[in-house]
Amino acid sequence: MQTYFQSLNYTMANEDTTLEYKLAATLGAKNILTVGGSGSRALPFLALPLNQLRIVDISADQILLIKFKLETIRQLSHADTLTFWTSSEAPQRAMILKKMNLEDNLKAFYQYHSRNNPQSAPLYWGKWEKTFQTFSKITQFLFPNKIREGLFSTSNPYGYYEKHIKGFRWNLLLKIVGNKAMFNSLLYKGSFIIKNSPLSYFDFYSQAFDRLFRLDIQRSHFLQLCFCGKVLQNEALPIEFHPDIFEKIKASKVNPIYQQGSIFERVEDTQYDLISLSDVPSYLSGSLEQNYIQILAKNVALSGIVVNRFYLRSSENTNLSGFQEITNDHKLIIEEELVQMYDVQLLKKV
Repeated sequence: MQTYFQSLNYTMANEDTTLEYKLAATLGAKNILTVGGSGSRALPFLALPLNQLRIVDISADQILLIKFKLETIRQLSHADTLTFWTSSEAPQRAMILKKMNLEDNLKAFYQYHSRNNPQSAPLYWGKWEKTFQTFSKITQFLFPNKIREGLFSTSNPYGYYEKHIKGFRWNLLLKIVGNKAMFNSLLYKGSFIIKNSPLSYFDFYSQAFDRLFRLDIQRSHFLQLCFCGKVLQNEALPIEFHPDIFEKIKASKVNPIYQQGSIFERVEDTQYDLISLSDVPSYLSGSLEQNYIQILAKNVALSGIVVNRFYLRSSENTNLSGFQEITNDHKLIIEEELVQMYDVQLLKKV
C-alpha cells in the first residue's frame, strides 16, 4: 500500500464522486474530512456552504495536484481551465499558465510532470488514468471505431452493448485485463488488493460493467476512458469542472486544510459531519482493519457519516460499535454512480 500510494496515481478520478457531493449536500455537512486523491472527491465540497474542509493524502504529489487544480479553478475562466486540463499541447497550456500567479512549489510540480508527460493532457497524467488508456488500446484493437463511437451516441446504451459489444471479444478483453497479475504489472506493482469478494475477477468486472452500461454513459468518464482513451464530452468530466460546481468553488471563501500522511494518524479535535475514505479500507489489514472506524469515531459528530468504498475487498472483523449502517437509505445515488467498481457503505454515528 505504501509504495503504490506514494506517487501521482490519480489526476482525473477513479470514482464518480458525484455520490459524495450529493450525500454531503443532502446532509447539510459543514465540516468535512476526506482522502485527497485527484481532488475530485475533495474540491466539489467547496461548492457547499462549509465551515471546514480537511484534505488528507499519503502522497505529497496528490496534495500538490489538488492545490494546483484549485488554483486553476480560482484564477482561470471555466473555458481556460478546461483547455488547460484537457489539452495535450504544452505550448497552449503554457500560454494559459502565464495568466496565473503560482507558488514556486506548484510551478515546480507542474513543470516536472509536464516534462515527464510531453504528449499528454494533465487530466491523464496519473498512473490509474494511464492504465485505462492501455485498456482502451486493447478495446480499440478488438472493436472497430464505428462500434466504439456509436456507443456514446446511442439513446439505448445497454441495448447497444448487448448487440455490438457483449460476447466473445468482450469476455476475452475482461479475461486479459481483469486479473491480479495484469493490474500488478500495469499499476499496483505488487500492492494489488487482497481480494475477499466471493466473485471471480471475471464475474466481478463483468457484472460491474453490465451495471454501468445501464446508466447514462455519456456522463461516465470511466467508460469513455476505457473505450476511447479520453473523455469525449465535457459533461463526463469530473464534477469540479461542471460549470455550476466550478463557479461555486471559485466563489468559496473556505481554504482547505491539507495534511500529508495517513487519515488515521491525525491529532485534532474537530467533529466532522462527513468523512470520505474512498477505497482506503480495502487496503487495510490486521489491527487497523479491525479498528479504523473506532479510530475515526472521536472525530465524527453525532449523526455524522463515514463513507466507505470497497474494491474487491470488504473490511473484515471491523468494530462498528457506535455506528449504524444506513447504506440502503441512499440506495438511489449509489446505484447512479458512474464507475460501478465499488461497493459503497455508509455508516452513521449514533
